[in-house]
Amino acid sequence: MTLKDIGHVDFLENVYKQSDKPYVIVGLHFDQEVNRYKGKNYPIMNVHERTLSVLACRYVSEVVIGAPCAATTDLLDHFKVR
Repeated sequence: MTLKDIGHVDFLENVYKQSDKPYVIVGLHFDQEVNRYKGKNYPIMNVHERTLSVLACRYVSEVVIGAPCAATTDLLDHFKVR
């Protein structure tokens, strides 16, 4: 995810506004994973640049680097998501 696309920011804002005490966790895939499913010219920014970009968004509370493609029960339990 890069926050160049206003649609991403709008999505995060909508998620943020759905809670009285919002805590938005965003998962980022490693560069190799993005490259595998999007092609050799991706990602545009490396994982460190993407992390800083996402953390700069006012609606994001935390970033998980190397997040899996699907959230597992263990991951949700780890972050106390319920």
